[in-house]
Amino acid sequence: MRHKGFKFATRLDAIRSFDFKKPPSDEQVRTATADVSCKFETNYLGVWTFVESTYQQRVIDAHEPEIREFRRIAEAMLDNARRLVAEG
Repeated sequence: MRHKGFKFATRLDAIRSFDFKKPPSDEQVRTATADVSCKFETNYLGVWTFVESTYQQRVIDAHEPEIREFRRIAEAMLDNARRLVAEG
């Protein structure tokens, strides 16, 4: 963002001051356009997605038995609910 004339301390500071209840100002449009452009130029979304999914996979792998048990219980509850609805 800096090379486009903006200076923000964090990636969220660019939109923190936006009032989303009103139509965007010209400055907001310029800021948002620069933000998206920078994200494409740096592959920010690709990197973020890779890192986030890697961390999530680690959690899944570490807790696979608990997740399987939760799924089994949730499916049983859903089956019970379907039977109750069908019985009307």
